[in-house]
Amino acid sequence: MILKFKKKSHRSGIKDFIYGIKPYCDKIEQQIKNIIFTMPNKIGIFIDVNSIGWTLINQETKDIVAMGTHVFSPGSENFGMGRRETSKKFNKRIFRLRRVRYARIRVRKIHLLKILIENKMCPLSLDELNSWSANKVVPETNFDEWMCLDPYELRSKAVYGQISLHELGRILYQISSHRGYRFGERNSKLVESVLKEGSPEEGKVGFAEMRRVTREETLGEYLHSIKTIEGKSYTKSNTRIRNRVCTIQMYFNEIHAIWNVQQEFFHNLRDDLRNILIGSPGDVDPSGVLFFQRALKSQKHKVGNCMFEPNKTRACVSSFEYQEVEAYKFINSIEFSGHPLNASQRSEVLGYFFTHYRFKFIDIKRLLNLEY
Repeated sequence: MILKFKKKSHRSGIKDFIYGIKPYCDKIEQQIKNIIFTMPNKIGIFIDVNSIGWTLINQETKDIVAMGTHVFSPGSENFGMGRRETSKKFNKRIFRLRRVRYARIRVRKIHLLKILIENKMCPLSLDELNSWSANKVVPETNFDEWMCLDPYELRSKAVYGQISLHELGRILYQISSHRGYRFGERNSKLVESVLKEGSPEEGKVGFAEMRRVTREETLGEYLHSIKTIEGKSYTKSNTRIRNRVCTIQMYFNEIHAIWNVQQEFFHNLRDDLRNILIGSPGDVDPSGVLFFQRALKSQKHKVGNCMFEPNKTRACVSSFEYQEVEAYKFINSIEFSGHPLNASQRSEVLGYFFTHYRFKFIDIKRLLNLEY
């Protein structure tokens, strides 16, 4: 007698049936159990990263009843190639983030073009822009000629004299594509950062060097001065305009300098339009359509509950209370000659924690005048 349960629901149904008639069919139940648990066959399974092998052996005769292998594709790219091996989910995430980034850049540029068209800074019309946005086909107008204007030459001219509104719109459109890096108080102090010092091997110039060369002139003037002469081929010895780390403040200062000069020649370059496009000159953090930065999504829904008070969420890692607790935990773990620090020493170290951005452990030793 052989019982085959093809589906889990069948197995559970038979099990419920057996235990349901147990008071009346003890003998039948025992026979079924004996058949199931005393089968003479044994199965061996070998599980690999991309295959499963199985063998069915008769325990009495030791003969192989059946065997087989099921091979499936591994869940990684470049399988077995060391560091080049990556999961498929990783690659999917990279491509998804890239698509999202391109979509956001596209939406921001369309919004900028609408403002430029309304203020006669772009040769397109709103109907042509809407058709381009919907069909992704560039309209056959003088838009190509507008895009062929040299923005670096225009940026060097605009800080000293008058240019046309279309040329000013071309400058704004180019700066919206190259807005520079945002450096805050945290990462601007990293002296060893590649962004600050650059990378000679890759020919990358850091923002420290760019700040030095743009002290007496705007960023657009400097980039136009090192640009290859028109009509001559680019060689490896020429200085590149690209591959430079520029801060967003460089672009922000330049575009406001250009706006102040052009405002004398065009009455429609009002202050409210300036605030919409490039923000106010007194902004600490550059804003406006050109420098718009989407706010980060809240991650509060991912915070778990407190282990001591389950009805409340845990404190944020960025909160001052959490940082203070971590500081106390670290200070209480410090020992000297097998003894913890006393109350005055802990208070002194805590004050040092809160007044220094970064420090090494040897600085605490010097602070407390401790010697081994």
